[in-house]
Amino acid sequence: NTYKLSMMDNIITVSKYTKRDLEMIFSMMSIDYDSKKIIPIYYGIDKTNFKKNNETKNNLRKKLDLPLNKKIIVNVSSEEPRKNLRTVYKALKLLPNNYILVRVGKLSKTNNKLIKQLGVEKKIIFKNNTLEITA
Repeated sequence: NTYKLSMMDNIITVSKYTKRDLEMIFSMMSIDYDSKKIIPIYYGIDKTNFKKNNETKNNLRKKLDLPLNKKIIVNVSSEEPRKNLRTVYKALKLLPNNYILVRVGKLSKTNNKLIKQLGVEKKIIFKNNTLEITA
């Protein structure tokens, strides 16, 4: 209802992507809205729950069969185009060899082909979707 929408001070979304979706829907429905009132606020974390602990980190790496001497980028997601994994794989090619990607999620034939074309197979470790991590 346009009237109810105009009564709102702001609309909070979880991402810019969701904001764009909402704007597209409003446009398709010819709903007048102020784009500045649609505000993405990302999920946050409580940093006090996370403390750097090299012993725990090394034990976890051993448990998950991950190298101790590499910088690790973790990605847990689907392969939907909005996740932009193609760019992640392309960026991985540009990073020094002391970086690896730990990917939790399925691998499509298309992305598998891209990974091989880029030559980054050795820089990616795939884990299954039910990976349980406890330190």
